[in-house]
Amino acid sequence: MAAGYARELARLGQKFDKTGEIGADAAAMLKAGTRLVRKWQGEFHHVLICDDRYVYRDRQYKSLSQIAKQITGAHWSGPRFFGLNSPRKQRSGVQR
Repeated sequence: MAAGYARELARLGQKFDKTGEIGADAAAMLKAGTRLVRKWQGEFHHVLICDDRYVYRDRQYKSLSQIAKQITGAHWSGPRFFGLNSPRKQRSGVQR
């Protein structure tokens, strides 16, 4: 788990160096135990948020983008696919 924190701190440091800001990522703010639900092509997809991973269909993933690609077959921003980074939209896909 410590390695995950170190990677995240390094990522935030690089972002700060480039932009001078550090904004909280919507996906990073989700608490362990949160479930994301997304309907795609008539099928519901459920993702469980854990401390340092995501679980989809009994498999573990490091990012929501990996899961979005698994579902759609195309590259997507995982937070965007699950409706996490659109402040104007209601986050109906989040169940706590």
